[in-house]
Amino acid sequence: MMEHSWTQEDALAATLIMEPTPAPRLAARSHCVSASLAAELEEHGRGTGHRDAAWGEPPGQDPVNGEQEVLAGRYLVLRHLGSGGCGNVDLALDRSILGRRVAIKRLPAHMLPDPRARKRFAREARMAARAHHPGLVSVYDFDHDERARPYLVMEYIPGVTLATHARQRLWTREAACLALELANALEALHEAGVVHRDVKPSNVMVFEQWGQLRTKLVDFGLACPLDAPAEAIEDATCGTPQYMSPEQILGAPADTRTDIFAFACVVFELMVGQPPAGSDSRRRVLTRQLYTTPPPVSAYGVQVPLSLENALARALAKEPEHRPVSVTELQDALVETIHASAVREAPL
Repeated sequence: MMEHSWTQEDALAATLIMEPTPAPRLAARSHCVSASLAAELEEHGRGTGHRDAAWGEPPGQDPVNGEQEVLAGRYLVLRHLGSGGCGNVDLALDRSILGRRVAIKRLPAHMLPDPRARKRFAREARMAARAHHPGLVSVYDFDHDERARPYLVMEYIPGVTLATHARQRLWTREAACLALELANALEALHEAGVVHRDVKPSNVMVFEQWGQLRTKLVDFGLACPLDAPAEAIEDATCGTPQYMSPEQILGAPADTRTDIFAFACVVFELMVGQPPAGSDSRRRVLTRQLYTTPPPVSAYGVQVPLSLENALARALAKEPEHRPVSVTELQDALVETIHASAVREAPL
C-alpha cells in the first residue's frame, strides 16, 4: 500500500479531528494477545480510556483565556492524557506539514520557578533522545514556548499501560512476550549508555501493531547517563518502592544492574500477578527489597522453565555484583518460556 503524502491542506483538515481513530480489531486468539487486553485496547481506541475529570482544565483548552491552545504556534492541544509528579502530558496535533499526533510533556506550574526541576526536565529530554529502538518512545523536539516554559514533544502511543494488566494473571506466553519486548528495549537503552532508573509497568505502554502486541518504555524523568557520578544525580533515591533495587533505595550509584533488578520485578509481576516485595505499606516493601529473598514464581503455581527461575533469582540478587550486567540471560530464558508455553497453552 502506498504511503499517503501529507499536504498542508491535509494538516489543516486534520485539526478538526478531536479524537483518536478507532484501533483495528485485535485478534484475541493470537498467542500474545488476551481477550481482555484486546477489548481494552479497542475501548481505548474509541477515545474513552483513562480519562479523569480531576485532571484540571477541559481538554485542549487554554487555562488563561478558555480558547483552544496552540503551543509555540505549531502544536494544537487536543486533550489531556495524564499527569505525574514531574509533568503533565497532552495529546496535540502538529500543524506543520507533518500533520501527526504527538504527546507533549510540560512541567507543572509549581515547578517552573525551580531551576533544578528545569535541569532535570532537560536531562530527561537528552536521555530519551540518546537511544533509538522500536521499544523506546521517540523524542521529536525540546524547546521553550513564548513564556520561556520548557516542553518536550514525543511520539503519541495510543495504547494502555502495562500496569493495567500486571494485576491480573496473564497466560504465561503472553506475559513472556510482553517481557521480551521490554527486555529488547532495555538492551538498546543500556547500549546507548543510559540507565532508566524507573522501569515499572506504569511506564510501559502496550499497543497493537500489525496484529501483534508491542511495548514501549516511556517516562525518562529519572534516567541518567551510565557514567554520571553519584553526586551529580540529585534524585538518586527517587523511584517506586516495588521496583527499586537495594542500591537505589540507599542512594548508591545506579548502573544497568539497577534496571535489571527493576525489570526482574516486572517479569515476576507479569507471571504471578504481584511484584516480589508485595504492594502493602511503603516501609514493608522497602524492607523486603533490602533484606527478603522472594520465593520463585513456581511457588505461585506458575509453570516456567528452570532457566527463567534461575535468571530471575540472579537478577533479583540484593548485591548488584551478584546480578548480570545485561539482560541477555533473561532474554534467552524468556524465549525458552515462550516456546515451552506455546505447547502447554495451545488450544485443543
